[in-house]
Amino acid sequence: TPAGDAAYTGSSGSMTFTVVGDVASISVQTQPTTMTYTTGQALDLTGLEITVSYAGSSYTQDITWSADSGITASIENGTTLYASQHDGQTITITYEGKTAQTSALSVSKANQIGFAFTEESPKEVDYSPNGTFTVKAEGGEGTGAVTYTVPNGMDVISIDGNTATILKAGTATITATKAADVDYNEATATLTVTVNSKSLENAQVQVSGEYTYDGNAKEPSGNAVTVTLGDKTLTENEDYTLS
Repeated sequence: TPAGDAAYTGSSGSMTFTVVGDVASISVQTQPTTMTYTTGQALDLTGLEITVSYAGSSYTQDITWSADSGITASIENGTTLYASQHDGQTITITYEGKTAQTSALSVSKANQIGFAFTEESPKEVDYSPNGTFTVKAEGGEGTGAVTYTVPNGMDVISIDGNTATILKAGTATITATKAADVDYNEATATLTVTVNSKSLENAQVQVSGEYTYDGNAKEPSGNAVTVTLGDKTLTENEDYTLS
């Protein structure tokens, strides 16, 4: 208690100290605010709070996680999470040598970004008998294989691997599918293909049968007309029409 003097009167006060022993145990009082993620997102420990108990005392202390709180985690704050590695995993929290577990993380597969054909849609090609062209789709974060199908216009083109074969003039759709893997969902891309009709200027036309000229136009039956272009025999109403 300070003594008074000519200018001041005396005063008194007190301070209370809590003396604790070593940390006896810790427990997770509040889970991190975010416990649900998709592949590629970063772990955020914000909101994590632990309760610290001390040896030889009923005193407890609540500590909120921060970069300088002394709390460490087995999966560090800011770690990029993956479904294959972190889904269902708990985080081990350590403070002064004592540990506790969080609830399990939920990390789901993510959608792939940027999977697309290398050519702009629609793609135009000119008809040629049994002509072929190749297509390619790329991008996306996953490791799944890419396959190609023709869901519309299977009479216009067929596809084997990434090689398309022209069957006739018309419009078709090619779908590229990148398979899902352990971290990413399946991705698809589409390409519209227009097969332009080809000029028959160099085609060879043979007409069989006998016709008597009577001043009127004659239209032979389809079986009587054979049209070839190069080494392919063309099909009426697919490759050409009679008029």
